[in-house]
Amino acid sequence: MKTAKRTVGILFILIGIGLVGYPFYYHWEQQQEIDELTSSIHAISTGGDIEVSPKMRKKLEDGVMHLKIPSIELNQPVLSETNEENLNIALTQIKTNQTPGQGNFTIAGHRSMNQGRHFNRLPEVTTDEKIILVSDNKEYHYIAYEIATIEPEDIEVLEDMENKKQITLITCNTTGTKRVMVKGELEKIVDLESA
Repeated sequence: MKTAKRTVGILFILIGIGLVGYPFYYHWEQQQEIDELTSSIHAISTGGDIEVSPKMRKKLEDGVMHLKIPSIELNQPVLSETNEENLNIALTQIKTNQTPGQGNFTIAGHRSMNQGRHFNRLPEVTTDEKIILVSDNKEYHYIAYEIATIEPEDIEVLEDMENKKQITLITCNTTGTKRVMVKGELEKIVDLESA
């Protein structure tokens, strides 16, 4: 009887360790992928050599942009396809075949429980703050003009508006029942090659 109780006790301890340890392992694994993605982008942009996994090479071939929001210290890669795997490691484009500086450029990201990851701090953005999308040696500077909490089915915020060049950023609220949306209007385009 004592050995059965001891076995059950040890089993509960192992389960507890697993439950506590898994989020840390998952975060570490995601961070490894983010670091590989960031290193690969940096190596490509500086002409350096780096060993890139086939999985990461595919992501890079699809084109990677960067989104910066200085007020919340955000500097995250933006992948071209929205799927669960990509959302776990980066921000993603919602609509396919988008061109920065044209129409309504839409980006989604997980809220993330880790401070500074993905769109964790997006609700802290206020109007008149800079949003910078970096793509193909150009910076697209947008100014935030609307911040709202919307319903998940409010997809009209993703539509292009006639004669407006915008960016729309979307993430979940803390409960996951609504969406936090930040809209910005294009202010200027900076050519990094001539700057």
